[in-house]
Amino acid sequence: MRNRNKWLLGVFAAGLLLTGVGAGITFAEWSGLTYGGVYTAAIGESENVTITQKVELAAGQPLMVNNLPEEREILVDKSLPAGTLTFDLTYDAEAEKPELYYHSAEWNEEQKDPDNLILSCYYAGSELRWIMGGKDVVLQNLREGKLIEYRMPEAVRSAKIRVAPDLAERLLDSYGRSIEVLKG
Repeated sequence: MRNRNKWLLGVFAAGLLLTGVGAGITFAEWSGLTYGGVYTAAIGESENVTITQKVELAAGQPLMVNNLPEEREILVDKSLPAGTLTFDLTYDAEAEKPELYYHSAEWNEEQKDPDNLILSCYYAGSELRWIMGGKDVVLQNLREGKLIEYRMPEAVRSAKIRVAPDLAERLLDSYGRSIEVLKG
């Protein structure tokens, strides 16, 4: 009985020692990594498609425009009727057709929520093709001691938004900040 307890205590101590060594090696490896920047997955040779969508809004409260691509241009178009936005969206042909969703919020003295216009466009199907396409880049950077940020490509490549003059001051980004509108 006494030998069995010694043997179990020895196994327990060896397990603690190996766990400590493993944690130390893991910490040393993790500490040695540096930030390697951003990697955006390649989407191959796909076409771009451009569509135009028109949105007519009620006058009055601010309008928050969500999910705009990084490459965008917002212009005042005096030829548009009041309360109108026109979106010229260029998107990847492999993606779903972009949709614009409008949500009207309450606007009174107690609750000052802006209306929301949400641009929705995504890739249909599995994301496995981008993960597998980027795995070699991720593994190569790990071998070099770099940890990279992996991003999916934007489905909407660019947006040209033309707004009626009355809407120019009402546009807000996703964080509630005014969007810079170029006077046309």
